[in-house]
Amino acid sequence: MADKERGVHALAGRLRRIGHSGEFFRVEGALNVQRPPQGDLLLVQAGSGEDGKEFVARYTEAVFTAQQTLEKGIAFYKDVKQRAEVIGRDPEGIKILPGIVPVIGETEAQARELDAELENRIVPEYANRQLAEGLKIAPDDLDLDV
Repeated sequence: MADKERGVHALAGRLRRIGHSGEFFRVEGALNVQRPPQGDLLLVQAGSGEDGKEFVARYTEAVFTAQQTLEKGIAFYKDVKQRAEVIGRDPEGIKILPGIVPVIGETEAQARELDAELENRIVPEYANRQLAEGLKIAPDDLDLDV
């Protein structure tokens, strides 16, 4: 059990070697860096589902969300802040951040080129699901000219 006042954050007898070796990375042991200057790490949630909103209300300092209308954005904001208040957290301690994708280049032409490259990487099936969800219809009911 952590004891913040005594500076005990783990019981030595309960720590074990990580020793993970997978397809993408290998870890031999616990993280060997000091705590950041601000103390605890900033916890940020990306996502707006019910589980995500509950997680934000309980644990995080910020959430990225991509609401499609101003009304939905306001409702999301109020919902997260209200959930935090109900469990005893200060709602002002949670920042709601818009899910935007800024594209920056050395010149406007380069930025437009990079934007076009991003657009070309969109997976049509995913975009169709997102559009269908926003329209509240089945993806198969979309009559798209693709």
